[in-house]
Amino acid sequence: LLLLRQTNVLLDENVVHNNWESMGGMTSNVSNSNNCSMITATATANTTTTTTNTSTNTAAGQYSYYYSKADKETAILVTTNWIPSAPSIDLVKEVMDSLNLIEGLSPKAPTYIVIDHIFPESHRDGKKNKEERIALEVTLEEYSFNLMKEYMHRDNVHVIVNKVNLHIGGNINKTLELLEPETKYLYVLQHDFKFIKPINHTAIILAMKTYPQRLKHVRFNKKTNVPKRRGDVCWYEPDAQIHVDGANFTKTCGWSDNNHFSSVEHYKRLIKELGSTINRPLEAPMQHKMYQFNNCSEWAQHVYGSPWQGRHILHLDGRNSFGV
Repeated sequence: LLLLRQTNVLLDENVVHNNWESMGGMTSNVSNSNNCSMITATATANTTTTTTNTSTNTAAGQYSYYYSKADKETAILVTTNWIPSAPSIDLVKEVMDSLNLIEGLSPKAPTYIVIDHIFPESHRDGKKNKEERIALEVTLEEYSFNLMKEYMHRDNVHVIVNKVNLHIGGNINKTLELLEPETKYLYVLQHDFKFIKPINHTAIILAMKTYPQRLKHVRFNKKTNVPKRRGDVCWYEPDAQIHVDGANFTKTCGWSDNNHFSSVEHYKRLIKELGSTINRPLEAPMQHKMYQFNNCSEWAQHVYGSPWQGRHILHLDGRNSFGV
């Protein structure tokens, strides 16, 4: 009870109803008028427990973050796996630090770091003898531990370790099932692609809400924005460019699963269409669907920025980078 009294939480005094006069079995319900999470604090003579609508229970003296619906509106997925620089986590830290360039994104946005398992032994890149595979798994375990230790004190960061290899598509599908109902949008980042220029998150959300049938999937390019080499029918459509609140988006039939952004609803629909092909890189099946249905509106991506504008992300090349 004394700890609850001393905690410096700023709440609208008009919606706080409490009675701190009695000491035994007392309950106080606290709500916030700004669409914030409900917090129910129950105090007894011996223990104090705080519960948020994220269903997270903490011991006495430990309090979960206070989240609004705006904090939860957009989530972030960072996919990672064994790389030669492991067990160093410096690459992922660079990517996580670059999130500061996403202007308008809540610093408390739910973030999922999903660590994929090593490829099955039958995979062409996974034909390792038993000793080599054990060594890889030991390194991956240390890598996972280092990530957990780095982010365990951030209440909005969840480190998830896969028991089987799901690849990028499977990791996206898994994360979609973990998101809370309040989350409507998702950034998908790879562990070796970091942002190098400011991204207008507020404008992206506004554009998707303004043009829900035109803008469904935004990719951040690692190269200059140019049309696909083998004919880009989407690039030259009359409505290929969208301009909203100072941000520009250019449609292309070139598809990549490098850092990108989409609505949860759109991604779930695409993954349902892809079916059993999901546990793999998404470029080929998505490209195939785009050409199969000749539908730029449903299957094409928009690159962030105007035509011929320079890149917004940098490839740190986790596959070939050592000692980073």
